Amino acid sequence: MLNRTVKLSANGSIQVRGDIKRVIVRRSTSGFLMETDKNERVEAAQGDNFLFEKVSGVLTLTDLSGSENHIELILVASNEGDVSSAASAVDVANVAEMAKGLAAAAGSCEINTYAASAEGVMILSGLVENRRTAIVSTSGAIQVATSQGGNRFTVDGVLDHPASGELWAFGDSEILIEVMEYLN
Repeated sequence: MLNRTVKLSANGSIQVRGDIKRVIVRRSTSGFLMETDKNERVEAAQGDNFLFEKVSGVLTLTDLSGSENHIELILVASNEGDVSSAASAVDVANVAEMAKGLAAAAGSCEINTYAASAEGVMILSGLVENRRTAIVSTSGAIQVATSQGGNRFTVDGVLDHPASGELWAFGDSEILIEVMEYLN
């Protein structure tokens, strides 16, 4: 999977090249058109997840809003194993879609969004006893630790957390962190 951030000018278009089978729209300030070099077209917006019938070498993005559009995509190549809608690596890349499709499997789920900070922000509380698992999705690289002063490791994308204890996030305040907690 490849994260790609693009800026579309008003009514403009841009091409993204690669071996593209699936496109997940993590962020988009407005709607846009995606067209593959295999003549597949779809209007897209934030949270959408598309599996194309054919592998594309060129994906053209065209603004539909008439204003500047900032888009963050996850591109999944055809050689990255199973790219079906049930593939866990693809599903967890988009927390909003996962919430829609898989929340029924848990007793309930909670979704929260946080902004990272240099001092750290607690994104998972150790006080939650009925958490089965948690999915953390970031808009950029952050560092996480099990306590505010603990050892840190870097996450850029998605983290599947086993749900025990606290989890703190450290980073630039412009980086957003989406957390989905599955509860029993």
